[in-house]
Amino acid sequence: MLADLPVASWVLDRRTRRFLDVNDAAVELYGFSRDDFARMTLADIWPTDEVDGLLGMLDRAGSTVR
Repeated sequence: MLADLPVASWVLDRRTRRFLDVNDAAVELYGFSRDDFARMTLADIWPTDEVDGLLGMLDRAGSTVR
């Protein structure tokens, strides 16, 4: 399913925020290869001034998943 999404999408490790998988749209949009993404975290591609807010949102959302 991820591969078929027309927008940049990825799967993250909840603890480390490392990319586990990305789709072709993310590779094209950000200009990194899948190998590059595998060595990166979400903070590496997100605007610096928005990272803390985004990670906080992910933490809050993750706390509701059982």
